[in-house]
Amino acid sequence: MNRIFTMLMVVFPAFAAAQTPMTLSDCLRTALERNLILRSGQIAVLRAEDLQKTSFDLAPTELSFGQDFTTGLSTDNSVRISQTFDLPSVYSSKSKLLKAQTDVERGRMAVTRNQLAANVKSAYFTLAFMRERLRILQSQDSLYTHFLQIANDKLGAGETGRLEQMNIERLAGENRTAVANAARDVHTAQLQLMLWMNTDSAVTTVGDTLQRLDIGNPGTFDAASTPMGAALQNEVTAADRNLHSIKQGWMPQVSIGATIQAVIRGLNPYNVDRTPFSKGDLMGLEVGVSLPLSFGAQSAKVRAAKREVDMAELNRQEQLRSLQTDYQTAMDSYAKARCTLDYYDREALHKSDEMVRISHTAYKNGSISYVELLQNMQTAEETRMSYVQAINDFNQAIIRLESIRGSE
Repeated sequence: MNRIFTMLMVVFPAFAAAQTPMTLSDCLRTALERNLILRSGQIAVLRAEDLQKTSFDLAPTELSFGQDFTTGLSTDNSVRISQTFDLPSVYSSKSKLLKAQTDVERGRMAVTRNQLAANVKSAYFTLAFMRERLRILQSQDSLYTHFLQIANDKLGAGETGRLEQMNIERLAGENRTAVANAARDVHTAQLQLMLWMNTDSAVTTVGDTLQRLDIGNPGTFDAASTPMGAALQNEVTAADRNLHSIKQGWMPQVSIGATIQAVIRGLNPYNVDRTPFSKGDLMGLEVGVSLPLSFGAQSAKVRAAKREVDMAELNRQEQLRSLQTDYQTAMDSYAKARCTLDYYDREALHKSDEMVRISHTAYKNGSISYVELLQNMQTAEETRMSYVQAINDFNQAIIRLESIRGSE
């Protein structure tokens, strides 16, 4: 066993470094705080919220100054200011569009958050499973080492042949290779969990045994109420708001302007009478309406926006159907995993333990050889390995179901 750990520390320095045991809740909390993809989604929401403040966006105010030295007091000697406004419905429509686009970003972030939680759970229990496999193989290595010593002693005493010793050496060598590969699998699973958590610290699971999840009460499944379903509906709503906003392009614009007297009193090179009005500087007001006269481009924009709404709705329906199918498939996988796990709980583990007990008794009584005992022990360990694989399949099936339902 010490030889195995020495080899692992040489091949994987992470095994020699301090590893921090963390619960699943701790890993989820760290991932939700530090994952870069989720943080990018949060920034996207903030960006959309900032853009909501641009719904009331006035056109630039026009300001002009005119001074003609060859005329008397006229509009050529004036300051003119004018402002163009959209109708209130235009600003309202744009505000609703920007809010809908913010909801789209929130929906996407909810989907990202849900998927991240599923990825962290899957990586966490995969790491726990890989560690359990490694422990089983390490216990087998101790067993092989023990029986190899017995074979060497018997070979030295002339009680057995070289063939039996070679067979034990072969099994021990194969198991050492399996231990090294299992250690690599642990390291890979650990790196994946660290990636989702966005941390460089070596993280490991809590406890020495593989725990099984509890699915609770699955209840009924409604694809539309999942994070993905809500996000798809937000996209349809945003497309519909965009259509209403584009339709506002038919609306006229209102402009208001004022002209104010402007005379540079000390500058009159042509001696033109430029006496200003004595009762005030305001010379005129104007109110105008801008009407669209070309309808072809606007009609094309409206038709294109309607198609976007149709496309978003069709995509929503297709994705919901796909989500429903995914859920049914995940339920089938869960049922199979549950059936397999129940078999091991009900029969296989008990029979495996009984096989070990009977084999030890038979070996002590001389009924079987140590080679037969070793083979029976190997069969029992293979059953144990299949059992932890069944637990992992069961856990992963539950994680998949929770991910589809949107349960963190």
